[in-house]
Amino acid sequence: MSNNPNIFNYATKELSQDAFLTWLINWASSAYNGNALHDCAVEFINLMLPRDEEIEVESVKTWQQWKHIDIWASINDKVAIIIEDKIGNSIGGMDNGKDQLDNYEEETQKWCDENNYKCYFVFLKTGIIKQEERNYLGNRHKNWKIIDREGLLKVLNKYVEKIDNNIFCDFVECLNKIETASNMFLTKNITEWDYATREGFYYRLDKAIKERTGWGYVNNPAGGFLGFWWHWVRCNNKLYDYYLQLQDMELYIRIDATDVNKDDRVNIRNEAIEFLEQKFTEDERNNILKPRRLSCGNYMAIKHIKQEYWLVKNANGLVNIDETIQRLKEISSILDRCK
Repeated sequence: MSNNPNIFNYATKELSQDAFLTWLINWASSAYNGNALHDCAVEFINLMLPRDEEIEVESVKTWQQWKHIDIWASINDKVAIIIEDKIGNSIGGMDNGKDQLDNYEEETQKWCDENNYKCYFVFLKTGIIKQEERNYLGNRHKNWKIIDREGLLKVLNKYVEKIDNNIFCDFVECLNKIETASNMFLTKNITEWDYATREGFYYRLDKAIKERTGWGYVNNPAGGFLGFWWHWVRCNNKLYDYYLQLQDMELYIRIDATDVNKDDRVNIRNEAIEFLEQKFTEDERNNILKPRRLSCGNYMAIKHIKQEYWLVKNANGLVNIDETIQRLKEISSILDRCK
């Protein structure tokens, strides 16, 4: 890893990533045969295609921001690859029942049909792709292939030792630093975790918990926190849901009381606490305690779970991710007793 200044530590916007990817794609032209950058570019292009439709690249043309599309690549004057390139942002909001990918697909498919092109669609994101975003893409945009940071690095890292080019090496180095930071929860003591480490931990939970989840930064008057919430359970004949929330590595059982009349929320909160406590074992009663403060609002923390009760550590003090996930699943089952 170089100690020299890396341009991509400063060029952090999506337009800079657009530029790099467009630059790389252009190296796939047969004019650059025999160059390792050419080989990498061809492999990247074929990564964006279905596995059974890989092609030999002769010619390449590229455009950026045509009809607001991040990257349009024309391969051999017969294949169009449409790339929606993201770093941290998500897909744009709905307008008249369509999101930005709907509009891009409609525009380009029409052009491709008129010009006898095969058209492929790619959603590439080097930031974290949350499970809810993957599900949305899989359900609504089945024609779009998802390429995440890990998938992109599998291609780029194969060529780092073969390519002597500052642009390429700087970009790959920058991405690898982000990937490494995302996995530091496996090698750092929890007392040393920062925002990026917790984000990587939540990302792993997001992939492992096979149910609806939500997570992200929550802004509030106390200064905000990185939260992860999941496992909503509604009891019979109740107007509230129990759910679990991690809040900067503190785990709470909370209730969603948005359906409850404002004047009734204190009584409902107390009822929810009493009902839940009836389901506890003695061990749970000793480790699932009253939070420091009971609030009254739409969403209320009603129990705090001791960290040592759910976060499993190895002998060296580092988190055991597999056993921690299993403990969280067991804690989720406590709420299921309330159905």
